[in-house]
Amino acid sequence: MTKQETKDMDHFLGDLRRALKAQERYFLNVIFKLQFPDLEGGLDPGFSIEASSGFQEWLSDVYLEEVDSSPFYRRLLVQQEQIRKMTEELLIKASEQQLDSADFATFLRAVQRFNELGDQLRVQITSSLIELDELTGLYNRNVMERDIEDELESSRRSGRSFSVAMLDLDHFKAVNDTHGHAFGDKILQQLADNMEASVRPYDRIYRYGGEEFLVLLQDTPLKAAVGVLERLRKTIASKPMGDDELMIDVTVSVGVMGSEELNSVEALIEAADEALYSAKEKGRNRVEVGPVG
Repeated sequence: MTKQETKDMDHFLGDLRRALKAQERYFLNVIFKLQFPDLEGGLDPGFSIEASSGFQEWLSDVYLEEVDSSPFYRRLLVQQEQIRKMTEELLIKASEQQLDSADFATFLRAVQRFNELGDQLRVQITSSLIELDELTGLYNRNVMERDIEDELESSRRSGRSFSVAMLDLDHFKAVNDTHGHAFGDKILQQLADNMEASVRPYDRIYRYGGEEFLVLLQDTPLKAAVGVLERLRKTIASKPMGDDELMIDVTVSVGVMGSEELNSVEALIEAADEALYSAKEKGRNRVEVGPVG
């Protein structure tokens, strides 16, 4: 999920909360009208049963594949349409004083099902956002460990290699100390954006912690990974970062290790981290390869 997709998903989640709240109020007005069909309006002044329920009108018009493909979202829309038709039929019965307890119970069960589907969709979206780092929008360490483990399994079956790189922002403590943490956060966000724009479509970037990031280079042996990371390092160094008041040059140190030599998540990350330490010891702004053998 890209940063823009994360923002869109977060925006949709806010819209969904408001939409479900609006729908809940609509249901209360409908229940009131079923109880007192001869009264004008409903619980809310000016309420009209012919008016839109307000649910879809509250939702974002940004197309989100994850939402659109969700079975909960599809069922939610179907359930809403069923409730709309049911409401029209029950209101006619109520106006003719033919509404009985079974009709009312059927309507309440339909509303309960709608609320359950809304909760399930909200949980699904929230869960997808929990996997992301709040500041940068990159995947977090939990996802990283799972993905590397999956890649190791795939590599064992296929015999194809991949590489893991640890990347650290050079002299970041000095940036925070000199310009403040808010400025430092902007640098981290821009670095994340630049890396996502610079890597290949099938590479994945994770925020490891602080100013450290991890790059998973799928289907990429160690030698090829070094070339990819050198290009990434040069791209980062060529693009000053900051805000309208201040731009600074940014460099990164990188350590990389290939799956050819190691066969566990912990061992790969540890070897890449040792290589990162070596890159820093040798002057920073460089790529170093992890210990082999």
